[in-house]
Amino acid sequence: LLFSLKKTSTITQLLPMARATLILFLLLSHISVGTLVLANEQKTWCVAKPSSDSETLEENINYSCSQVDCKILQKGCICFSPDNLMNHASIAMNLYYQAKGRNQWNCHFGNSGLIVLTDPSYGSCIYE
Repeated sequence: LLFSLKKTSTITQLLPMARATLILFLLLSHISVGTLVLANEQKTWCVAKPSSDSETLEENINYSCSQVDCKILQKGCICFSPDNLMNHASIAMNLYYQAKGRNQWNCHFGNSGLIVLTDPSYGSCIYE
C-alpha cells in the first residue's frame, strides 16, 4: 500500500512538468515552422477563411481598402469577377497582407484570414 501511494504521488508531481514541457514543445514547433518558411523565402498569400460570415468579409474589405489601393476590385477590372464577398475579401486582404510585409499578424483579420502556400491567382487576376 505504501509503494502504491508513493508511485501515485510521483506521477501526480510529474504531470504539471509534462504539461509545461508539451506546451513549450508546441510553442517552439510553431515558431520554428514560421522561421523555416521565412528562411526559405517561400511565397505566401492571405485569403479569407471559407467559414467567415458576410459581415466579417465586408469589414475586411472596408479595412483593407482603406489602407491599400483596391482598384482591381472595381467593376470592369480584372479581379472583379466573380463578384462575391469571399473573392473580393480574399483579394483585398491579400493586398493588405503583401503591402504590410507578409507578417502573420497582417493576415489575422479577427481570425478570419488564412495564410496559404498555393497561389490563389485565377485567369487574369494575379495575386501579388
